[in-house]
Order: sequence, then C-alpha cells, then structure tokens
Amino acid sequence: MRWYALDVDYEMAGKDLIDSVKLSSEIVRALGLRFILRDVVSGDPDPRLSRSRMVEQLTATVRNGIVIVFHANGKGLHTREVVEDLYQDLVLKRGLQPVTVTDLLDHCEQRTNH
Repeated sequence: MRWYALDVDYEMAGKDLIDSVKLSSEIVRALGLRFILRDVVSGDPDPRLSRSRMVEQLTATVRNGIVIVFHANGKGLHTREVVEDLYQDLVLKRGLQPVTVTDLLDHCEQRTNH
C-alpha cells in the first residue's frame, strides 16, 4: 500500500506474514493493485551479512520460480555484487531466467486474459 503514492502497482510480502497478507491482499485489491508473495529475502540491507555468505545462502535456496527481494534504493550493502555473482551461477550455469516483478505480473495477467 505504501507504493500507491509512488505509482507502483503491486505490493510484496513474505509467506511468513500470512495473517497480515490476507487483510493486506483485500486492501490491495480494493485499490485496484496487484499482490505477490516473495519466497526469499536476499539479506542485502543486513550489514552483518557478507557478500559471500549472501551468495552462498541464495545459491542454495533459489530454484525455478522463486521470487527474491533485492533493494534498489541504495540500502543494499552488497546488492550489485551479489546480483552479478548470482547471474554467473543461476543464469549462465543453471539456465534460470531472471525477470522483473512487472514482467512477471504482466505475464500472469496475459495468461488469465486468454
């Protein structure tokens, strides 16, 4: 909901917040927005996590269809480096395809309109 003022048309929450997600999803839909659940938190704003530890945790967790949250607001300590490392392992070696949340939602919307 905080994104409404910034003209972002989705809200994101984790599966660990199921009770609040139920209420939030009703509010989000009432506002005409879309709602997704994240699967994995990157840990990028945590100053205690090293780049190598983040890559290790994410590489072990990520599989096809997983949604990872990274911060593009400057608060991610190692975001760029971790994304570059993950690209090497997950995209080039394992063949996974990264997509933005907007692309993912657009794809889902196209499937439901057919």
